[in-house]
Amino acid sequence: MELATAQSGGDFTLPPPGMHRAICYRFLDLGTQEVEWKGETKHQRKVSLAFELVDEIDEFEWEGNQVKRPFSVHARFTWSMHEKGNLRPFLESWRGKGFSDSDLEPGGFDAKNLVGAPCYLNVIHNESNGRTYANIKAITPLPKTAKEGMPMPHNEQVYCSLQEDRFSWDVFNALHEKTQATIQRSPEYRKIAGVVDDAPQTNGAPPPSDGDMDDEIPF
Repeated sequence: MELATAQSGGDFTLPPPGMHRAICYRFLDLGTQEVEWKGETKHQRKVSLAFELVDEIDEFEWEGNQVKRPFSVHARFTWSMHEKGNLRPFLESWRGKGFSDSDLEPGGFDAKNLVGAPCYLNVIHNESNGRTYANIKAITPLPKTAKEGMPMPHNEQVYCSLQEDRFSWDVFNALHEKTQATIQRSPEYRKIAGVVDDAPQTNGAPPPSDGDMDDEIPF
């Protein structure tokens, strides 16, 4: 599982390890990205998920002001719903239910429903090359009893799709410039922006589609 992590040191404080109540506040379709794996270059459709740990508050100084906000953790996946991939097991563990064939057909599962969905996250600290990172070890559904007294989300809820009929310039322009730069490298974005090139296309999952969801599961 490829996870985007928080790095210790500098002005960043790692979110504490352990089990936390969390809310997904952002889903980003990053488009097809060039990646290297074991010396081989590949082009894969990527997505990014961001979660805020609603009960864990970070305090820091920003531009001369004291700021309080929930810690957040991020995860990046290849956008593939194959059973042997990383995204599908992650989502199935989150929803507490496997995906049916109909969920993965047009009119089934809609990734937009991930935004605002609660969960339990098990966060661990890992060391690599002299640095410490906070990673998502596991995700599970949040029981109804644990939802009681759930704080309101602090972060703006964002869904960014590179499906042409769902793409929003307002959403894209509000993203951090580094995130924009990543998305701008993708052929999906370049097509939307009217830039014609021969960039490779993804072999991953198709864009999400709208569909009715079971009320007994978070999405």
